[in-house]
Amino acid sequence: MITPSTLERNKCLKLFQERFDAEDAGIELGDADAQECARNWECFKEAAKDGGLESQRTRMKLVKDIRSKLKEYSKKHPPAPGKADTSVGKALVLESTLACLGPPPARTFDAIHHAVTHYDEKSRKREPILEGYSSTLYTTNTDLVVLKQGEFEDRFTAFVQRYLPILFMVSRRRC
Repeated sequence: MITPSTLERNKCLKLFQERFDAEDAGIELGDADAQECARNWECFKEAAKDGGLESQRTRMKLVKDIRSKLKEYSKKHPPAPGKADTSVGKALVLESTLACLGPPPARTFDAIHHAVTHYDEKSRKREPILEGYSSTLYTTNTDLVVLKQGEFEDRFTAFVQRYLPILFMVSRRRC
């Protein structure tokens, strides 16, 4: 049962998360350590340990609180009557479903890849924005799946979109 104190606690978690998101949006030109922690989970974990940065310890506490809230939520919402509660079975069904999904179209992947990388003028190639283990995410089209298939397009529309993209360009952002 949801009590007023539970609602208040959930609102507080959301407010803390929003505050941290706003801080993260403003660290591009700020503190190098905060930038590193925002991009690299290992660095964040290290900074959040005892004796580390107070702001990172507070963020780690929020991470743990949200994790515990999610675990609590999953325990409060058991399976329907007559259905077995097999989390391993659920995980296998989920993995099987994900394995059947195909990768996104090449143009969609290119757009995602462009969003998680930036162009380095010196090396003349795209470098990942994320660091640590996250730096190798989204490097190939097989790293992603399409959750919703696009609507059917006629051949003329597909031709125009594929071979005449200049007609659809708004303005290129320089990254």
